[in-house]
Amino acid sequence: MVAAILSFPTLLERDEAEFDRTGTSNYIRAVVEAAALLDAVAHGRVGLALRIETLAAQLDHLARYRPECLGDTVEWVGGCPIELWRVPDELRSNTIRAAND
Repeated sequence: MVAAILSFPTLLERDEAEFDRTGTSNYIRAVVEAAALLDAVAHGRVGLALRIETLAAQLDHLARYRPECLGDTVEWVGGCPIELWRVPDELRSNTIRAAND
């Protein structure tokens, strides 16, 4: 009997390989989407609940292999920084507040 040990890339290695191939990664997509959603909410757009929940899922996935990135900041309107991990909760609270106004 012959045994073979196959080595599969980790999530981090797969993310780095994707960045090398395409110039983007899960981290970059999450930061870009967070910034876009912050801008959309600041300008009063509605109907963003699905995108907000998708961002939250992206961040949960990112936390599995790059938890240190969740402390990186994204700019809120007016240049106010907000940590990436806080963005979904802030978006939820702002969309609820806007709906009640």
